Amino acid sequence: MNFLADTALILLALVSASAAGVWAWQATRVITREDPAPKYQVRLQIVNATGQRGIAKIVAQRIANYGDGLIEVCVVDTDDLNATRLAKSFVISRDGNGESATGLAHRIGIQPEGITNRQLDHNNRQVTTTLVLGEDWHRLTLPTL
Repeated sequence: MNFLADTALILLALVSASAAGVWAWQATRVITREDPAPKYQVRLQIVNATGQRGIAKIVAQRIANYGDGLIEVCVVDTDDLNATRLAKSFVISRDGNGESATGLAHRIGIQPEGITNRQLDHNNRQVTTTLVLGEDWHRLTLPTL
C-alpha cells in the first residue's frame, strides 16, 4: 500500500511540475515577445513658424510617441519662432541620409519637395528630423489624441 501511495504522490508531483513548466514557458514566451524595430526611428524637433504661439506644443502632443510599426516618433524639442512666419510646413533631415525625414513627411502629408537636408553642428539631442510648422499646419495628417 505504501508503494502505491508513494507512486501516486510521485506521479502527482511530476504532473504538477510539468503543468507549471508548460505555463511558465508560455508566459515567458508572451512576456518576452520581441516586436521588430520600426524601419524609421524619428527623434523630432518641432519648430513653430505659424505666427501663433503654442502651435508646436499642440502638434507635439498629437505626434508624441507616434508609432505604427514602420515609424516611431519621439519628440525631443519644441520651439516658437516669434519673428518668423511661413506659409508652408516642411521637414528638414538632420541625420544625413534623409530616410526618417522622408518617412515622417510621407506619413503627415508633406510632399517630397517639402523635404530638405541640413545637418546640425551641435546635435546634443540627437535630432534626426525637424518639422517646421507653417500656416498650413492644420492640413497635416497628424494622429488624433
